[in-house]
This record gives sequence, structure tokens and C-alpha cells, in this order.
Amino acid sequence: MSIDKPQPSRSKIIVLNLRISLKLRRLHQKYLKLNSSNISIAQRAVFSTLNNNGTQSIGDISNYIGRAKSSTTQLLQRMARKGLTERVKKPNDRNIYYKLTDEAQKKISLNYNHFFANGITKMFTEEELSTLLKLEQKFDEALDKLMEMTDKEIKNELGDDIFAGY
Repeated sequence: MSIDKPQPSRSKIIVLNLRISLKLRRLHQKYLKLNSSNISIAQRAVFSTLNNNGTQSIGDISNYIGRAKSSTTQLLQRMARKGLTERVKKPNDRNIYYKLTDEAQKKISLNYNHFFANGITKMFTEEELSTLLKLEQKFDEALDKLMEMTDKEIKNELGDDIFAGY
């Protein structure tokens, strides 16, 4: 069984959601840049990486920010002294992991959510916001259903490998 050809409005929704997702990411990066002037660009990159991806190994962080593991380690240690990151040990794993401290995460999230909510909501009427909320909730429920699908169900839905024969 293969997926039906998307209808024009479905295709537009998919593209629009991708654009919105990209814009939200850029807006968040811009917010971090402007709201974290007391940390270096490299520290901002680490902060953004950990904020977007959660707990990461030093190797993963260094790959994300394009720095050597040794300089990434020093960077993370400086950030830990500032109370921005903390070292995490995982059982049966020799890698060293870091995550944002709860306080740093909470502060940036609260400030960003306040900034975002005020910036967006003032552009809509209460009725429009109510409609948007209902649609967003329905979209969230649809995503939950997709997330519950097993790999086998997804494969059956997708049909043949689209890259077969290449």
C-alpha cells in the first residue's frame, strides 16, 4: 500500500509547517544571540545545541559546534563554572555528557516563551487566537497518533522504498 498523492491543500500545509518550524528555530537563535551577550559566540553555540538536543556527549557537542574535543571540554567547564551547564555521567558509558542546568534552561525558556507569546499574540484578535488554539490542539493530537505508529505500520503506509534502484 502506498501513500495517496497529496492534495494541494495538504501539500501547502506541509510546506507551511516546515517554514514555520524553520522560522521558529531562527527566531530562537536570534533571541539567544541578543539575550546572551555576556557569553561568547562559542558558548552560545553550545547553549543552543544543548537547548535543542538535550544532554549530549562532548564528542557530539564538538561535532555540532565544529570545534576540537579539547577546546569543547574547556568551553563546557567554563560554562559549568558560570552555572549554565553540568556534567552528567551515564551508567556503563565512559563518555562524558553535559546538559544545561535546570536554572539556565528554565530562565531561557521562560524569557523566550514570554517574548514569543507577546510578539505573536498581539497580532491576533482573541477570536483568532481561540481558533488557532483549537487547530493547534487537533494538529497535536494527529501528531500523537503518528508517533504511536510502529515501524512496521509506517513501512506499510509508505510502501516500497522510494530510493530502491538508485
